[in-house]
Amino acid sequence: MQSVQRFNHYAFRYTAFVLIFIKGGLELDAIQLRRLSGVVAKLALLPCIAEAATSAIVAHLILPGFSWQWSLTLGFTLSAVSPAILVSGLFQLKRSGYSEVKGVNTLLIAASSLDNIVSICAFRIVIGNISMRSTMAISILQVFIIVSIGTLMGVIWGFFLIFVPPSPWAMIYKKPKTENTIALQRLNWLITAKRSFLLGTGGFLLMMGSEKYGYPVVGPLACIISAFVASTGWRWRLKMQNDRNNPKISVDENCDDENDQELQGKPVEKVFEYMWDVLQPTVFAFLGTAIETDLLIEHYIVVLEGLLVVTIGIAVCI
Repeated sequence: MQSVQRFNHYAFRYTAFVLIFIKGGLELDAIQLRRLSGVVAKLALLPCIAEAATSAIVAHLILPGFSWQWSLTLGFTLSAVSPAILVSGLFQLKRSGYSEVKGVNTLLIAASSLDNIVSICAFRIVIGNISMRSTMAISILQVFIIVSIGTLMGVIWGFFLIFVPPSPWAMIYKKPKTENTIALQRLNWLITAKRSFLLGTGGFLLMMGSEKYGYPVVGPLACIISAFVASTGWRWRLKMQNDRNNPKISVDENCDDENDQELQGKPVEKVFEYMWDVLQPTVFAFLGTAIETDLLIEHYIVVLEGLLVVTIGIAVCI
């Protein structure tokens, strides 16, 4: 019974995380990402390192018996960005019509993803040195291999989703105009459902598999990259199909036709956005189930000191 509850806990939590990672990857724009690459690196690395260093110094000075290695471990734990908070806020901004022209969504999502990767990788390196399981060079090499595996798996799965399921637009252009409209709507819903199912299922399997085999970086990284590669490929295929058949399907952001705007609304993104709205409370609810109140009461002084460290880290972050 307890194992079933634990499985349900992990299943709901990882499903919610998969949704938020995929939604973040779908929000990325390749052109904006190329233009803002330097800013992304600065926004990801500088705050992450500053917050981790400050938290480590404060923890070493305040918490009794905390070595510098354990202090750095705590610092990189606190420096990670919560995608559940960030991406939800970006959803609200986007619904209000903000943050799209200047590429704010792409900037923040890419920077937060890189921030998390740096924090997790640094955490693994420090933990590896504490446990004496490997040297610094071997730990860095292992982290590089893990990141490469996550990137490669994301690219492969993303390219697969570009062509599977195949785009069926060519089947409707030989029909009369009235039949074209109806057929286009049906095919649009069908292709959206297939793409959403494959993208979500693949992301869930990647997340669960990476966690099972002890590589937590692989799953989130593969989810974000696969969603980014797939969405970029879908827009490219749609543009190529427009040039070939000249239909009433536009990839232009400033299109005036109502049907064009509906198709430009990125229906796969909307599917994951609606699913996230439903499952969002489970993320924060399951966070509460992981808290052991008996342990907190027994070590309340250490908890208060830890809260002080967290508060100082938040102040530095702000």
